[in-house]
Amino acid sequence: MLVLPVLPYAYDDLEPFIDKQTMELHHLKHHQGYTDIANSALNDILHSENPSEFVSKNRYDMLKLLRAIAKSDAESVESTFKGKQTILRNNGGGFYNHSVYWKNMRPNPQKEVLLPKKDSAFTAQVTKDFGSVKDMVNECKHSCKAIFGSGWVFLVRDSKDKCLKLVKTANQDIPEFSLPDSGNLDILIAIDVWEHAYYIKYNNRRMEYVDAFFCVINWEEVECRFERVKNT
Repeated sequence: MLVLPVLPYAYDDLEPFIDKQTMELHHLKHHQGYTDIANSALNDILHSENPSEFVSKNRYDMLKLLRAIAKSDAESVESTFKGKQTILRNNGGGFYNHSVYWKNMRPNPQKEVLLPKKDSAFTAQVTKDFGSVKDMVNECKHSCKAIFGSGWVFLVRDSKDKCLKLVKTANQDIPEFSLPDSGNLDILIAIDVWEHAYYIKYNNRRMEYVDAFFCVINWEEVECRFERVKNT
């Protein structure tokens, strides 16, 4: 059902910022593990007595399933997901978040300073909501530092108020678990701040890893994501 995505670059292409060993373990072990466990839970739901039509229809759309878990009442969630909602929240979230995360990065062999286009719609929206791209990045880094334990920091666009927001989540939660009364929170930037994302190279120096992430951030992908959702 869910398939581990192929990375858009080689495991050593993000060197020296993100090391090859971390990338291999992160993708082939952690991401594959989330994928396998989520698939097992989906299989159990689909082969249960009176399987959920909603899950059957959307078994390839993990984001839609996760948003249903985040925004529905407990009784509906239990009925729809047959008691597997926590497994899907954790492992389906791990599958989805990592699928976004990989595309957020690109090789930077020349060690250039990477910035979004000054005249892009994304930059205009960031300036409106944060003051400047620099201010947004600084707030993003502060959010990464503030997470206790494991989690994610996301830059999202809220379809309800049409604004960009920074959202912190615990574990493998998608943004809607932190802001359940929001509209759809479409992810533009996803930063994994679990230790498995950086510990081999950076040990406990999380903020060095976060700085490294912004040395390989794929702003073109971020701008494309914003273009896809800016009118929703």
